[in-house]
Amino acid sequence: MRNIRAIAYRVLIGITAVAIIGIAFLTVLTLANQRDKDDLTSQIDEQNIVLRGLKTKNQPTGTDGTVKALEKIDPDEIFPMDLGSVDIVEIVDTFAKECNVDILPIKLSAPQKKDILGQTYNLVKFDTTVKGAFTDVIKFIDKLENGPIKTISLQNTSLTASGDTWTAKLSVSIYSQLPPENS
Repeated sequence: MRNIRAIAYRVLIGITAVAIIGIAFLTVLTLANQRDKDDLTSQIDEQNIVLRGLKTKNQPTGTDGTVKALEKIDPDEIFPMDLGSVDIVEIVDTFAKECNVDILPIKLSAPQKKDILGQTYNLVKFDTTVKGAFTDVIKFIDKLENGPIKTISLQNTSLTASGDTWTAKLSVSIYSQLPPENS
């Protein structure tokens, strides 16, 4: 009986020693991984600073640089002329048909005037939901972002799936030129 107890104590001490050595080994590995991660993060931050410096050197700076950049932009080419609520609904509905997705009612906010670098534009915001196959929903979102209207901006997008049907909830802003003034 005494030999069994002595063997049990030795086994217990051995298991405890192995556990302590294992914990120490895991702690050393974790600290080494954390140190490597911190080193990598600092390297990335340094490279980002260098990259920003290079971009700044290659671009005009200050107000003059902004003015020069804006002079190269033709507002008629980028900002569509006076898009109203009806126009937007028709455009989004056409995109939905082209992409083979079902679109739920569009909740439009009232158009607002928005000043951007001294120029005033119309801003219309809306929320909508589209449903369809994954590739069709992605095609619709891509058409909004990269389609013919360059002044569409997606603020919030959520994508969920139920079986083969995907649902995208979108919050969208569209900027357009003000209507010409009647003289």
